[in-house]
Amino acid sequence: MTVLQERIFIIIIACLLDLIFGDPHWLWHPVQGMGWLIDHVEAWMRKRFRIREDRDADIRKKQVTGTFTVVIVITVSLLVAAGILYGCNRIHHTLYLVVAIWMSYQMLAACSLRRESMKVCKALEAGDVEQARTAVSMIVGRDTASLTEEGIAKAAVETVAENTSDGVIAPLFYMFLFGPVGAWVYKAINTMDSMLGYKNDKYRYFGTCAARVDDVVNFIPARLSAWLMVGAAGILGMDMAGGTDSFAGSTKPCKSELRTDGIGVCGCAWIAACRKCILFWKAI
Repeated sequence: MTVLQERIFIIIIACLLDLIFGDPHWLWHPVQGMGWLIDHVEAWMRKRFRIREDRDADIRKKQVTGTFTVVIVITVSLLVAAGILYGCNRIHHTLYLVVAIWMSYQMLAACSLRRESMKVCKALEAGDVEQARTAVSMIVGRDTASLTEEGIAKAAVETVAENTSDGVIAPLFYMFLFGPVGAWVYKAINTMDSMLGYKNDKYRYFGTCAARVDDVVNFIPARLSAWLMVGAAGILGMDMAGGTDSFAGSTKPCKSELRTDGIGVCGCAWIAACRKCILFWKAI
């Protein structure tokens, strides 16, 4: 097989594994390791450079150390993924293929996203709002105790809209371009944004670089995801025209109380991921 054929083969098998098995709760996931690395690098940076957590204190230090955190995490993730595959290939190419498929499979979240979001859907259909709150709390990053039935539905739909890109389309995009290593580096960047990309007092400056890098790597995948959603809406008999108009023409900020950074304001003309929230509501 050529390199391209082999890469496509790996992606197909990885997708099948994800659709069949999802992410078993008992199985250790590489994102856990990425999260551990991010947490420890951040803690070391703050301690080593004596960074205060007050919003306007040590601004320059926060920006510089936040940037170095991003560089370290990306470098370590790249070297670990590439090193594992290189070592496996040195032993035997079949071992390389098996490990490459496993690494790629671990970067996808289609099955888990559908399973967890459908728990919310079924609970709402059954009229069990409390169960729906519990189910939605598993897929959003904010307190759901006060959410109404409408708020729960919005949380689930917006989370699916965003994570379709972050957990499926973007990993596949970078997997196709750069193989499993590309997907691992993307997931490391995405995890950094989830952990550091907040606009609160603690991360307003420290997490700026992580958020900006995440915007860059999602620039194409987010738009690709949105157009795929438009196409899916047409296939399923939903409002494809409304979704197309919302994605292609909206320039108003997308303001969602469900954004995990507590701010939820971004330019829809610039960040396509935010337009997907509007697109979903127009389509359905």
